[in-house]
Amino acid sequence: MIELKFFHRQGCHLCDEMWDELSTVDGLDKIVLLKVDIDRDSDLKAEYGLRIPCLEGPNGISLSEHYLDHSRLLSYLRDV
Repeated sequence: MIELKFFHRQGCHLCDEMWDELSTVDGLDKIVLLKVDIDRDSDLKAEYGLRIPCLEGPNGISLSEHYLDHSRLLSYLRDV
């Protein structure tokens, strides 16, 4: 299983939309989604404050920011 991190904050409509879209992606059986609320850590808030929602793969590989990039995510899942 591959762990993907979903950086978000409460009350963010873009975050809610991306989270909902993630549930429809083919290949979800290959991944574990770890939800990370950036407001719980000041360092994360400083790093991701303007980039959320942000989906990252292992080693910080950015797969999507602001909106779900379906083609990039599917390509990544095909290659792993």
